Amino acid sequence: MKMKRTIIYVFGPKRLSKQYHSNQTLPDNETGWLKIGMCKCHDDNMDAWDAAKNRINQESRTGLSETCELLDIFEYPDIQGKPDDDIRKLMTDDVYNLSNSKANNKLT
Repeated sequence: MKMKRTIIYVFGPKRLSKQYHSNQTLPDNETGWLKIGMCKCHDDNMDAWDAAKNRINQESRTGLSETCELLDIFEYPDIQGKPDDDIRKLMTDDVYNLSNSKANNKLT
């Protein structure tokens, strides 16, 4: 029986790979970005990294003008909904919001 899996992937500029893997804070401007995406995998024999690469390769025109790579993957049993949206919300809305924007602005 094939088990459906949900794979959350992190994709970003190759130049930031060492910072990402060293748990360093990435630049908080247009040069420091990450793409958090999701794919489903139905093939028990497919590696999660390969499934994420297959999903990324479906986007032939990203508009990105630099070399990028798959930085990380997180594999779960099938999750309903859009957990990648939840992760992005947690990392943006819950980190940067009106209540803490003044403090964040003073850091730049």
